[in-house]
Amino acid sequence: MLEPAARQMIERRIDGVAILGSGVKPILIDIFTSRKVPVVPIDADFLGGLLLTVQVDYQRGIRQAVQHLAALGHTRIAFVSGPAHLKTAIRRKQAFHACMEEIDLETPSEMLIEGEHTMAAGAQAVSALMSLSDRPTAVLCSNDLTAIGAMRKAFELSVNIPKDLSVVGFDDIPSA
Repeated sequence: MLEPAARQMIERRIDGVAILGSGVKPILIDIFTSRKVPVVPIDADFLGGLLLTVQVDYQRGIRQAVQHLAALGHTRIAFVSGPAHLKTAIRRKQAFHACMEEIDLETPSEMLIEGEHTMAAGAQAVSALMSLSDRPTAVLCSNDLTAIGAMRKAFELSVNIPKDLSVVGFDDIPSA
């Protein structure tokens, strides 16, 4: 039996499918490829004989964000990651650590916060970070929704962005 979304797409005679995420279901790929619909997984683990995949270069993207913040003079940069069970969140966090090491900056453990890739998680993170005696001057968020939540909370706490706190998100969603 076809999954409802896949059935609708096939009925509409789509030309191809891009599937985003590390949790790509092999059954979806089988459904489309058995009907000769081209499939391109984005940011998925190796999926056997599937030749076309698109991988996100987290190292480069996170490096650009960290270097930008460092160029602005920030040395106390916090990081709000995504959920520890997501491979993409793990990769982004690893990239952050590597990039901070490259420029000889340390991040105290209290400035590394695990979030949920939501606005609420960004708000929680900024609340925790702003309660520290030695606050960060910048926050790099693992995704844009988290960054939006972080900025909203900063506004509520009368923290001036960018004067008191710089905030960077990763993803480039339309609302960012």
